[in-house]
Amino acid sequence: MPISRHGNRPEETQGNHLESTYRLVCGKSQGDESRAGGGRDLAREFEEQVERLAALPKASNGCLEKPFASGQEHEVFEAEDPDFIYRLTLHGTFGVLLRAGMRIDKVTQAYVTFLHLTTATPAEYLRRLTLQNDVFGNVFEFVGIHYGTHGAAIVTSHPYIAGGPATDDEIAQFMEALAFRRVPEEHVQNDTMNAFTWYRATDAVLITDAAPRNFKKTGDGHIIPIDLVVQHWPGLDERLGFFGAQFSS
Repeated sequence: MPISRHGNRPEETQGNHLESTYRLVCGKSQGDESRAGGGRDLAREFEEQVERLAALPKASNGCLEKPFASGQEHEVFEAEDPDFIYRLTLHGTFGVLLRAGMRIDKVTQAYVTFLHLTTATPAEYLRRLTLQNDVFGNVFEFVGIHYGTHGAAIVTSHPYIAGGPATDDEIAQFMEALAFRRVPEEHVQNDTMNAFTWYRATDAVLITDAAPRNFKKTGDGHIIPIDLVVQHWPGLDERLGFFGAQFSS
């Protein structure tokens, strides 16, 4: 699957630095900060992880002056190498992810689990990128930490991807071919995400923000995800009350 104009970087470098950076920021040799478990002191985790960012390499200001694109999570800059681009989280924030909550069903009056979008910790953001590399073959790499008026930001790079947007139908076919199943909209609180959330039970991967703006369709017809929220969440299908074919491969 081609994801850049002149191919990928050497296989042995792909994701290795990103994975080790995640482990350092996470503060443990192994773990899964992307899973939104209960009982966690997220405010404390966030503060401790931001402190650990100070030990990481600093990103140069050279190519981080005038973004050519920006969104709710990132600013995007041209890299020195025209085959790559830099992506910087908005200062003081580190993207988003889904967490679980409880609410009362209006019909049954029973408590049910739902998913809602919230801010991620630095380690959860890095884990999101390592998972996207693993699941979709992307080549996100850690560049460094950049500091601004509102705090730290994580800078990563990935290959420039030429192409236009994919359609909803093309994305659905792409996700279903990879054994993902759409999470029913009533289980996702955010109106902007409830049609774009998918789960694969075989390896417990949860995807959200799988909207057309976050995919590219290349000239030869390949569908390439470029900015998804990817999490590892074992047992989510059971927690939401779905079994059998709905979330099976």
